[in-house]
Amino acid sequence: MQDDRDLFEDREMEVWESEPPVRERAPGLWLPLLIALSGVMFLALLAILDARAQEWQRWGDALLYAEPLPIPEDEQILPVILRRLPEPRSPLLDTLEETSQGRDAVEKLQLDKGEWVVLLPASDDTLKDLLADGRIPARGRFEALAGDLAHGTSFELDGHEFEVVGRLQRGVGGLAFTFVVPDDETYRPLFAAETGATNGWLDLIGRQRLAAMPTEELDQFPKSVGPMTRAGKGVPAGVVLGLVLVALGGSVTYYRVFMRLAARGVRGAQGMLEDVRDRPGLFWGMHVLMYGVFFLMMLLAVKYPIATMRIEHYVGEELSEGSLRHIGAAYASRDVMLAAVVTFAHNYFLATLLYTIVLSLVVPFGGVIKNLLTFMVVGFAMSPLWLGAAWGMSFHSITMAVELGAYIVASFAVAVLPIRAVEGFSRGEFWPQLRRGLQTVWGAALISGSMLAFAALYEAATLILLT
Repeated sequence: MQDDRDLFEDREMEVWESEPPVRERAPGLWLPLLIALSGVMFLALLAILDARAQEWQRWGDALLYAEPLPIPEDEQILPVILRRLPEPRSPLLDTLEETSQGRDAVEKLQLDKGEWVVLLPASDDTLKDLLADGRIPARGRFEALAGDLAHGTSFELDGHEFEVVGRLQRGVGGLAFTFVVPDDETYRPLFAAETGATNGWLDLIGRQRLAAMPTEELDQFPKSVGPMTRAGKGVPAGVVLGLVLVALGGSVTYYRVFMRLAARGVRGAQGMLEDVRDRPGLFWGMHVLMYGVFFLMMLLAVKYPIATMRIEHYVGEELSEGSLRHIGAAYASRDVMLAAVVTFAHNYFLATLLYTIVLSLVVPFGGVIKNLLTFMVVGFAMSPLWLGAAWGMSFHSITMAVELGAYIVASFAVAVLPIRAVEGFSRGEFWPQLRRGLQTVWGAALISGSMLAFAALYEAATLILLT
């Protein structure tokens, strides 16, 4: 009888042990995707509110041009005469101009150029409506108004010192980086052709005119001068908040996707996925470091709009005539697939494989340092300082989350490699751990390439079709 009871218990144990283990439910994707979507919707709402506030601004759509008028003149176009003030000399400027590379940087950053001085045919009543503070200039006296970003309380033209007696409203278009002198016969000699002055025009509905213009005409149309209009107060900080939500939601989303793939086993990328699973502190620490620098530089740039303006001009010059002109030409062609291929080739083969992975194989952590510096510069240059930034970021935020995420994934992998090598050396397993670290780098190359391919196609489609 006892033997029968023991046999029954043994069989019951075998049946229990043969039952498959209960698998843990993979973390869901809905919550992080909802967080990212909430960030996108918040950005869109900010864009609508900022645009509606700007609708009430007089001359809010104005754009300034420093070349002859290419279209028939109408009541919305004011002919103006412009002169450019030189930027005060500095030891840094003198040092840069000693080399050809420095002179090129000075030219592209416009470090030697200051505000525009605009001789503007506007009535006193109109100028009063545009004032933020102070008073309008008395005609015949050497007085002027300062644009939103013009600095200084006075400036000099051919020995005549103009005193700034008032400042234009923040939302006045086209005149942010200018000093405005009301048109009067007293000042005409200072704007004669021999002084280097340029005939130009202020288009009071410039933004609306460009928005309605066919693409073929737009490509041939002159470029406006000066910085764009600053967004409303509080909007840049709101845009950064929205971007943080998108970055957070996007990062958690692909982290959870990585965990699912790690559980299933993926050939080629398994080493990378396992290290993400086993080293969550390093993975998320890399995100906090990179995104922290990125967003801090965005906020810092809001405090330095002139520096932001100069960096954006430099990027524009690089895209049109410099080392990135092939990318600019691809987007100018409005061919989505061509732009996507060119963007992917630059971001993956150059920025990721060469300057992150290969660099780190030669100099440990070199790719991490390089990407950290890149995030600093890109964050500063992408600061949502200008009017329309919220709208652009509402769809470009997806590109940001995926593209920057790919660089962070690559940075994580190249940081794992030397860490594994040191751990292996301390335990007498140097070569096995080195090979394991290289597997992580290989997996990161595959994963980041997939992410950058999606980001390039999305970026090309949205920039070409939505702007």
